[in-house]
Amino acid sequence: MLRRALILGLVLVAGCGSEDEAACTAIGCDDGVIVTLPRYEGDVSVRICAGDRCEIARGQGSIGWMSVQMPVEGRTADVTVTVRDGAGVVVARGRGTAPVTINQPNGPNCPPTCRQVLVTLRGTALVPTPG
Repeated sequence: MLRRALILGLVLVAGCGSEDEAACTAIGCDDGVIVTLPRYEGDVSVRICAGDRCEIARGQGSIGWMSVQMPVEGRTADVTVTVRDGAGVVVARGRGTAPVTINQPNGPNCPPTCRQVLVTLRGTALVPTPG
């Protein structure tokens, strides 16, 4: 009887899971906008708007990008960026439309799924950042 119980237990354990199931990693991501910027020295604040939602990111020292977390809707997003130095003077401004990218860092069958817009400030234009 004990032998039959052990064999049944092994069969049940062996049947758990399948080769088709993928293990999910725990890489996270957030909805939002990531802006690649020229390098500015000193304190800067960057106002990033996507549609009618705006957020401000602040940086110190030489920076090359800023990001804000915000919901991003639709297939494309109209984005505006205003960069101010530590004294509040506007040093750069840009506007553009970019695609909303769906990001699934752990694979298509694993959470999370994030909606992100990646843009680069070039002069007064915001252009999609090559992925």
